[in-house]
Amino acid sequence: MSDTSLQRTAWPTNSKKLFKYRYLLSQLVVRDIKVRYKNSFLGFFWSLANPLLQVATMTIVIKYILRVPISNYSAYLLAAYLPWLFFQTALLDSSQVVLVHRDLLRKVYFPREVLPLSVVAANLVHFMLAFVVFFAYLLFYRFFLHGSPIRITVLWLPGS
Repeated sequence: MSDTSLQRTAWPTNSKKLFKYRYLLSQLVVRDIKVRYKNSFLGFFWSLANPLLQVATMTIVIKYILRVPISNYSAYLLAAYLPWLFFQTALLDSSQVVLVHRDLLRKVYFPREVLPLSVVAANLVHFMLAFVVFFAYLLFYRFFLHGSPIRITVLWLPGS
């Protein structure tokens, strides 16, 4: 067998194993989400404070100090920063998860792919919650700050 034929047959086998361990995957995702928000006073909003403060700082510097005339610059910045933050945290967390759970890997058999997938899925849940806050910001900007109207194309943001 060539290497390409082994790669073609490996995916269905691995996906069947992952499907078999879907309960473990869901429990690891729930555990990661609970651990992330458990020890903080404000929970989810505390984890959003850092990106929101970074976006506010960049907006103040670019829009008010450098005087770049872009209306609602912070919305553009936040729309780009949230997917980048998801990618960054998912990649960093999934690269370390095998080392963090090495004792669990030695004691119990399960597909090793479950650990990075659980971390990526937990970060995806956080990303979707952050986008809910982003859409709330867009609505606030539209109705209270009399900004530009929100178009239907804004629904493409989570897919981009």
